[in-house]
Amino acid sequence: MDTANLLEILSPLVPQHFLAVASIANVGKNISFLSASASKVVIHNSFVKGENLADITAKAGSQSILASTLGMLLGVMLTPIVGSDWYNVASCFAILSACQQLFCYKSLKSVSIKSLNRQRMHILIDHFVLSALDDMRAGTFLKTKPFLLTHEQVSERELIFPSVSFEQGNNWLIIGCQLIDIASNADDFCKIRSIVGSNEKYILSCNHSKGPMVNLAFLENATGLDIIRGVLHAYFLYHSVNKNMSVCHLDYDFISKSKRIMDTYFPVLVNEMLAKGWETDCKYIKIEESKTYRLRVEKQQ
Repeated sequence: MDTANLLEILSPLVPQHFLAVASIANVGKNISFLSASASKVVIHNSFVKGENLADITAKAGSQSILASTLGMLLGVMLTPIVGSDWYNVASCFAILSACQQLFCYKSLKSVSIKSLNRQRMHILIDHFVLSALDDMRAGTFLKTKPFLLTHEQVSERELIFPSVSFEQGNNWLIIGCQLIDIASNADDFCKIRSIVGSNEKYILSCNHSKGPMVNLAFLENATGLDIIRGVLHAYFLYHSVNKNMSVCHLDYDFISKSKRIMDTYFPVLVNEMLAKGWETDCKYIKIEESKTYRLRVEKQQ
């Protein structure tokens, strides 16, 4: 939205292309408004207790109207000071835009969103897995519960630009890959499927040529708990393999070992998630991108 507003302010500098620049700015505003409306639904839903989403939406709308009115009043007061000089207008816009971005960032940091996207899932599961591995190395296997972060703690660790420094969750874990990326032939698929379990709604493998790289795919009828199981297994597999890079492309021992560890800690994770208010339903877990694949496994008659 601010970029579109800036483009609109800059339009007088190119009078020969004024109409085109102004039109692009208006299109950008509409796209930003549509994106913001979709994002607000998730934020409002995090405050829902019972069936009061309409009440929360109405209150948020009232606050937006009040903020817009105060902003308009501030603009009227600043107009005689700023005048029509382009440099003054641009400087004032830069200051107000920076303040708006800062306030939005601070306000979103304080929102405890109970749903899980790719970044929040990484922060939550990776911290839990590292805590569980420390517990195992210390010889206190399940004597102390691995620490699970709360909504507030995850919000504090979220990054506004995750692609800049969020390497761990973006590079080594591929979710929703094709079957050929998991198993190169039918024998590999059957072997991995037997290790993971034919009743599981996911399948995964590890490719050591790039670091290692864990490939994970879910079956088309996977539930929220199935997704959490698959991701938890992937993180235990990654941390197990990452200690020893001199193994073959498909190491069944690592998959089997990490599966046993996952089976042990999965009930602990789910109980802690429910106790701390995390949602485990599939509609609250959005870690798959639009171009991901889901598998269908049919039994032969």
